[in-house]
Amino acid sequence: MCFHNALTVDARRLKNRYRADFAPGTTFQPVYHAAAFAHPAWPVITNTTPATFRLFRWGLVPSWIKGPAEANDIRRLTCNARAETVLVKPSFAQPARHQRCLVPSTGFFEWQAVGKRKIPWFIHGVDNPIFSMAGLWDAWTDPATGSVLHTFTIVTTAANAFMAIIHNTKLRMPLILAPETESLWISDTTDQRAVANVLQSVPAVPLQAHTVGPLIGMKNRDTNTPDVQQEQVYPVNMDLRFP
Repeated sequence: MCFHNALTVDARRLKNRYRADFAPGTTFQPVYHAAAFAHPAWPVITNTTPATFRLFRWGLVPSWIKGPAEANDIRRLTCNARAETVLVKPSFAQPARHQRCLVPSTGFFEWQAVGKRKIPWFIHGVDNPIFSMAGLWDAWTDPATGSVLHTFTIVTTAANAFMAIIHNTKLRMPLILAPETESLWISDTTDQRAVANVLQSVPAVPLQAHTVGPLIGMKNRDTNTPDVQQEQVYPVNMDLRFP
């Protein structure tokens, strides 16, 4: 799964990477760690406005949800969407066909089971410091106030050989798009067969990783700090061999 993300670059580098601007009045600061269940605002590139970053909340609320209570309940279940089922699941089918987005990232966190311990890792790109996770988005209108909430989810897929060593219980990872696939993913002219092919693809962006300290899992502590990504070596991991 992918419930912990990072985007440790400034707005200028994001603009250069995606050739997109932030909407007037929008501010962005580097994110060292954000957790999905806090539903943070995140810059995304959508199929409808590919030249503009839009700040959407993490945790997709489908447009057909009836009220705020139901919206709050479902968004905890929709922070991720499985690539294998997005085209048929009610919450994701419409967005998968018509409302796809890019979710920029510079790295994400996962936990590895080693005996009775859970060892946290930070995973990031080798050649591409900023990469794109495949995302879906939706817009929900509160019937009581008329306000519109824009939200997104990150598409996940089966772990590749590298990630299977780290995320060795769930065996999942975000669907990371190759740079040449990004425009295909968000294009309105991409046919459904091509979308299905992307969903079935193995993430091709080279990754590297290192273990980090326990700060990432601490409650009542500010984890959005550079310290959360600092390497900490655990003796139990010294013999790991990555493909």
